[in-house]
Amino acid sequence: MSKVVEAKNEYREFKRKVSPAEIESAEKYIKDHALSISPMSFLFVSMQMRRLGFEGIPYRDRKTFKGWKAEGLYVKRGEKSQISGITWVGVGETDEQEADYKMPHVYYLFHRSQVAA
Repeated sequence: MSKVVEAKNEYREFKRKVSPAEIESAEKYIKDHALSISPMSFLFVSMQMRRLGFEGIPYRDRKTFKGWKAEGLYVKRGEKSQISGITWVGVGETDEQEADYKMPHVYYLFHRSQVAA
């Protein structure tokens, strides 16, 4: 099974289990800390971080390779991403019309402990 299919299935299972109260709490946190992410993405990454025993805040202590590079840091040689995020990208989307179909796009995140200056 491909990583995209695995992430998509994990996300679907996660989505069934998340409660409205958890979504509301994530929305408040995102707003209070001026993050630019969806509540579901925030909760999905949070769940994976807890499961793996990582401390921190998603998208502050977990970023993509390019996200760390933009901050002047780099991922240490040999480090592997253990957490994935998923976003849905519209196919054929234009400014005037919403996409008829959305495809999953999986991205990989590295923890602060996996980077150096």
